[in-house]
Amino acid sequence: MLELRELQLHQVDGYLASQRPAHGTVKAIVLHHCWRPNQTTDPYRGKPTMLGVQRAQRNRPGISDIMANLYITPMGTVWTARPLSWQNWAHAYISRPWNQVEPEAKEIAGGNQQFFNYYAIGIEMIANFDDEPVDPPPLVLTTTIEVIAIICRRWSLGPEHVFFHRDVAAKSCPGKQLRRGWVREQVGLTLGGAASQQVKVILRPGQLAGVLTLPAGGSIAFPKDGDHRSDQGKLYLDHSE
Repeated sequence: MLELRELQLHQVDGYLASQRPAHGTVKAIVLHHCWRPNQTTDPYRGKPTMLGVQRAQRNRPGISDIMANLYITPMGTVWTARPLSWQNWAHAYISRPWNQVEPEAKEIAGGNQQFFNYYAIGIEMIANFDDEPVDPPPLVLTTTIEVIAIICRRWSLGPEHVFFHRDVAAKSCPGKQLRRGWVREQVGLTLGGAASQQVKVILRPGQLAGVLTLPAGGSIAFPKDGDHRSDQGKLYLDHSE
């Protein structure tokens, strides 16, 4: 089995600097939660927990070893796992039909179902955010934000390059309680820039589509009826009438 190594947060950038990505560079981050073990059903016990995760994942059909690149623990430490020198990284094959893939994920993937496996670092939290509360954010989540920011700095990525596993697969991962828009916002704040928000504007019946970026403190006028903001931070304008 692949040897796992536990790092403190300040060691993560040095570890990433030693990596040699098999496909040239990193273009995105995909976030997972492991669901089990978690703090409710099977509290984190350090290395024995990580070895259990590794055994369970490598026993899945077609999986050679532990499935993500980095694992974030409830104690705020980071376990290194699948190295970037391997061909497959993030455990995020695009398995949804293309018309169901989240639009930004579809756009960056450009028709390549293996895009996130080849170009995205997979981060898995030892948590169950289908059920465990995220308000206030637990240490596993705040550490994950910090790690994502480290990755973004090293490979010159913005918060818009953060995706959820559910964007490309029929899963709730990384948890029903977690919103991608919030994660991106927190990453932006950690990077030290003005918080910005990617807003998809869709005018039905499909006459116009575009992308707007709203700086921190910006505002947008909402027509009276039919508009809503989704859990992933997109604004849909219904001009069907």
